[in-house]
Amino acid sequence: MKKKIRGYLGRFVLLHVITYIVCGIFFMELHNYGEALSTMEYFRLYSDLETPLVAASIIPMQILRGGLLALFLYPFHSTYIKKQHGWLLKDWDEDLIY
Repeated sequence: MKKKIRGYLGRFVLLHVITYIVCGIFFMELHNYGEALSTMEYFRLYSDLETPLVAASIIPMQILRGGLLALFLYPFHSTYIKKQHGWLLKDWDEDLIY
């Protein structure tokens, strides 16, 4: 049982971190975050993104966040993942699927 949870947790965290990085890079380039953060007065209260502490904490914090999300969603694993078309159960009634 522990091996099953560890495998689920590892896959979920890996997928979360990869998705976070890819989407972060895409939207950072699309919306030009660097310029926005340097010109908006509101963001002067925030730490610079290039400071060592901020740069070093991004990935570990996403690993922690991914782990917490995985643990919160694990009770629903058999409903959404193991059943055929289980992911559709989020939005539609089970009678519509079968």
